[in-house]
Amino acid sequence: MAFTFRATDDHNKILDEISKKNGFNTRSKALSWMIENYSELVSSRDQYLRKMHQTFSLLTELRSAVKNKLIADQILERLVEDYGTDNVRSGDCVDEKSM
Repeated sequence: MAFTFRATDDHNKILDEISKKNGFNTRSKALSWMIENYSELVSSRDQYLRKMHQTFSLLTELRSAVKNKLIADQILERLVEDYGTDNVRSGDCVDEKSM
């Protein structure tokens, strides 16, 4: 099977990296290796993208949790300023001296 591969500079960098890692002495061997391992490369890429999506989702959740914690701390601070801690009977108490 013969075809023409028009490589950009980015493609050449990738082929050079593959050649270097696998001990190939030409880009054409690196390209052949990529063609032979195409499904594995696509699978690895898909797995990487899934992990990136999961990481992004976790960061979004973390950002939301931090924002909610800051809002809760501000509300608690206002409540302590307005009402003090005299009426707290159970649970976690806020020490007025630390406020």
